[in-house]
Amino acid sequence: MATNSVDFLNRYFDLSDSGRAIVLLRGPNDSSRIAACLVTEVQEPVREGGWLARQIALSDSEDVAQVAYTSGTEGEPKGVLLSYKNLTSTAHRIQEVMKLTSEVREYIGVPVFHSFGLGRARAVLGAGGAVYVPPNGFDLRELSAMLEGGEINAISAVPSLWRLVLKNRHLFERHASRVKWVEIGSQPMSVAEKSELRDFFSSACIVQHYGLTEASRSTFLNLSEATSAELESVGRPAGDVEIQIAANGRIRIRGSNVAEEMLVEGRKVRVVDQGGWLITNDLGEMREGQLFFLGRADDVLNISGIKVPPHAVEERMAELLQVATGLCVARVPDELRGDGLLIAVADGLDRSDLQLREAAECALRERGVSGAGAISVVRWPELPQTESGKPRRAEVSRKFSAQLGAWQPTTSAPILPHNGWSRLPAFSKPRGVLGLYQKAFSRMPVTRDASFVSLGGDSLSFVEVSVELEDYLGHLPENWQTLSVAELEALPRQRTLTHVVDTTVFFRFIGMLAIVMGHFDVLNVSGSTYLLLAIAGFNFARFQLPHVLSSGSVRPVVETALRVAVPTFLALALIEFKTKDFEPIALFLLDNWTDARNEKFGFWFLELIVQVLMLTALLMSWGRARDFAIAHDFRFALAVLATCVMLSIGVPLFWNAEHLYNRVPHMLMWLFALGWVVASANSREQRLLAGVLVLLLPPLIWSHVLNRFWLGHGVIWVAVGGISLLLVSRVRLFYPLNRIAALVAGASMFIYISHYTLRGWWHRVGLFQHPLIDVLLGIVGGIILWRIWEITTDRLLKGLARSKFNGKSEFDPV
Repeated sequence: MATNSVDFLNRYFDLSDSGRAIVLLRGPNDSSRIAACLVTEVQEPVREGGWLARQIALSDSEDVAQVAYTSGTEGEPKGVLLSYKNLTSTAHRIQEVMKLTSEVREYIGVPVFHSFGLGRARAVLGAGGAVYVPPNGFDLRELSAMLEGGEINAISAVPSLWRLVLKNRHLFERHASRVKWVEIGSQPMSVAEKSELRDFFSSACIVQHYGLTEASRSTFLNLSEATSAELESVGRPAGDVEIQIAANGRIRIRGSNVAEEMLVEGRKVRVVDQGGWLITNDLGEMREGQLFFLGRADDVLNISGIKVPPHAVEERMAELLQVATGLCVARVPDELRGDGLLIAVADGLDRSDLQLREAAECALRERGVSGAGAISVVRWPELPQTESGKPRRAEVSRKFSAQLGAWQPTTSAPILPHNGWSRLPAFSKPRGVLGLYQKAFSRMPVTRDASFVSLGGDSLSFVEVSVELEDYLGHLPENWQTLSVAELEALPRQRTLTHVVDTTVFFRFIGMLAIVMGHFDVLNVSGSTYLLLAIAGFNFARFQLPHVLSSGSVRPVVETALRVAVPTFLALALIEFKTKDFEPIALFLLDNWTDARNEKFGFWFLELIVQVLMLTALLMSWGRARDFAIAHDFRFALAVLATCVMLSIGVPLFWNAEHLYNRVPHMLMWLFALGWVVASANSREQRLLAGVLVLLLPPLIWSHVLNRFWLGHGVIWVAVGGISLLLVSRVRLFYPLNRIAALVAGASMFIYISHYTLRGWWHRVGLFQHPLIDVLLGIVGGIILWRIWEITTDRLLKGLARSKFNGKSEFDPV
């Protein structure tokens, strides 16, 4: 019985070594396969994971070794009669192409009863290596821990799983160089994804294959050696395998890996012609010996006479929409054009119908097709797929056609709003992670597939959500901001003596303490504001930049600027009203541009943050900048940093801003960009470069003002904080210190605004006066004001949403 376990592999190879034919059953009572294959004995392997290292025999016998059933992309799976020679041919070619040795210790991330996983086990064990079967299926954290511990040096997985690895690269980046062998299979990958995987696992031999159950591993593409043009292909044949393109454009295969017969409805059917060629249902082209896969013949769309492979459109849409899974492109009848394009979407995909249509139109336009009127969109809870995750496009088309008479998905499918006003939040008491997110993003629709990043979270909401999430779960998961609500709710809850806080939260905590203690002459460790500016850039790159690049809208950046600007403006207005001293430039949040020696309000840092965020929004509203950032995230961040550094060094040659204490964007925005670079550094080389910049840039840029009192210990703050952000993602604290740190970090803006005013009020009352009491009052008072502000504004905005509710469509991206 097909089981993903070590016991399954042991039983399989025991039977194989004894020369018996094996049938993989779907269950102990799989009557159809038992009858069709005349099964005489059924074995039920124990479900267990772990390591397997054993000797296996690789025979060249023509006898039937296994009846392997197809994945069923075209309908009911068919039984392929694979000989020992077929299986051995595949194993030998894998060993030859990847240069496998007895040192291989491989994590098999796919079911070992599928053709891909079983082929990996056979090739690795045949080379004298060892394989590991994960007990609970592919597990990112288990994989990361085993790589860190030096237990594995090879990984095999399908593209959807590799996308998860790249999405959570922080788990692997420190030990990615330990991976020596990687095989990809079963699903297509885009050129961008292949390049990204190659760059990340730069020390590995990475191979992708093309094949079928009846002709496994017919071609191999060595990503590690391929040119950019070759990355678009699925490689070239190896060994005695031959590939040709038939007159009708279909791929045909001949070689020792090709099965000659299969079982169809209990009868043996020959699947190769007299010349030994297997004519597949796949379309392809041969260019300079490389095979280019063009899709399945029965899936290809013919729109107005132009043939379009659906998988290519799907891949391009995924790139444009910045998604990995959740959509399927299929063909549907179109009276005018012959075929129309159907986009079937899983309910959890956080992209609107408009975004899907625009991405599809772009993908078609790049292939010379004007298909705006041929596109339909439908949303279902789940998309039809095979067990191995391949889309069943024919079933998607049939299902849509069956529903077409009852409703029109192209016009009436629900559109998820993005502007936060066209749907009111629920008024029932929130529960669990979903309730927590609904509370934090009360003016946006939140589904179980949403993540903190996809909802446009920023550094201000990050603190609040992280604290409440840790309260609920008892721990804070690694990289939780990219996990969906459903993934977070699936995690076990636990209780521990210590708790973790994000490194940025920790430094905002100690940085704000340093500011208040410095202002009240308790401890002179000034200069933390410069690190806080770098942290603002770091958090922008983590939380808002992905949303900006995927949607094309800078709205999240502008909203964050407003979240800082509005309280600052109100505080300034109240102070001016009380003192009867009106300064319009201050109300415009430009007081940092006046002589700092006559400073009245001391809000320069908040004013600077607003100005930097608005300049960043202006930059990212430029389409070409976004395109470059999507293609080269780290290089783009470096370009921004280089520009800011040149401004900070070059502008003083013409205009000296020291009378402003250099607290203006052109002199300090490089700190924001430095944080951006640190957050964008993924590979070991990038992190090393970022670390060098963190240590060298502050003393270099500030060389002429190191003795100025207003710089304080800024160089030390930036160096220590920047290196910590590169090396440590989270800091572990004892309860309740973690809560205190999070509260201070969350309320940092209100503490900054109010601590002087609160001390003045306290001193006028005439109660106990001591600098430490002043510090405590400034911190606690700021936290209380923050909570009052959050509650008040939330209720006001909910009321505004109710009064303006009109059910209009979403906010369109720029």
